[in-house]
Amino acid sequence: MLIEIDDKYAIKGDRRQYMLCEKVKPTKKQADGWKPFQYYHSLENLIQNFAEMRLRESDAEGVAEVLAENKRILRTLAGALSPHFDVEIRER
Repeated sequence: MLIEIDDKYAIKGDRRQYMLCEKVKPTKKQADGWKPFQYYHSLENLIQNFAEMRLRESDAEGVAEVLAENKRILRTLAGALSPHFDVEIRER
């Protein structure tokens, strides 16, 4: 399984784990151009940690910007996952 989230990150999965990958130049070892850098037992944990990581990396300042950035990240994830899974974004 390979699900591209955006041009920088993707999700890979096998029967034992899910992997968050980053785009690299294809090599013999990484022929598909995606290098795993974080490993998870559940897709839910991967998604939560990815969203938190992207939010922390953002330049958002103040509550309104953080909330807007969080929404953008969740929409990006939903767009990438929706062809493969039933995706619903719930606002709290």
